Amino acid sequence: MIFICFSSKDVQKPLRDVLHCIERFELPVLYDPERLSSEDDYNLKGYKAGIEKAAYAILLLTPNSVSSTCIQEEIHQMYMRYQSKNIVMFPILYGMKADGLPPQWRFLTKIMYYEANEESEIYEICNHITCHILMDELNKYPYKEIQAFILQNQNIPLMNYPVRILNAYSTVDDRNQKIKVSLLYALYGYVKSSYNINTIPPFYHIGIHKLFDVARLQIPVDEREIIILERLVLLLLNAVLFGYLH
Repeated sequence: MIFICFSSKDVQKPLRDVLHCIERFELPVLYDPERLSSEDDYNLKGYKAGIEKAAYAILLLTPNSVSSTCIQEEIHQMYMRYQSKNIVMFPILYGMKADGLPPQWRFLTKIMYYEANEESEIYEICNHITCHILMDELNKYPYKEIQAFILQNQNIPLMNYPVRILNAYSTVDDRNQKIKVSLLYALYGYVKSSYNINTIPPFYHIGIHKLFDVARLQIPVDEREIIILERLVLLLLNAVLFGYLH
């Protein structure tokens, strides 16, 4: 679960851009739509419960955040969990620099933080965050890299088709992104038709379909999105072979 810390004054931008980038892969996001218009009825107790459930937190910090008592409380709660290594924090400084953070938030500069000023930078940052989250998921499973999957399954008849597709994928030049996307999508189609994926979290596979649609619509897919696609396919293969590991 991803908790998003934001000021209601930033709803139109940049929150809308962050939500679009994160939710397009169906990553589980926790935020209160009622807060999108006002912080007057802010339910701190409810947000404490949300923070307790979250494994990740995106801190969308702008000049509006500095004066928000709500955000101050949220960051305090997150920091307590962060010190216990129970949550991963992704601070995004939008329209501000690290030296503009209040003294009590300066610890955020010791975490991997991002600075952004426009939508394209938000897009790249969210792709980086998505890669990180997917890698954390992959670390629960045996196969974390494509070559490892090929080597350990090349002599198993049931895995003949996936191994052949991944072998072909590995030989494609990185510049031929549409071919790479198409091959991984073909593998997704095979897995979907051969196994029951209804018990697998939607974010393990929905992004594969969406990235294929992007490439098919003649929209360039960047290197980070190819990495996302690879990790999604590996998650899907791991999950159907070993079951969903919570």
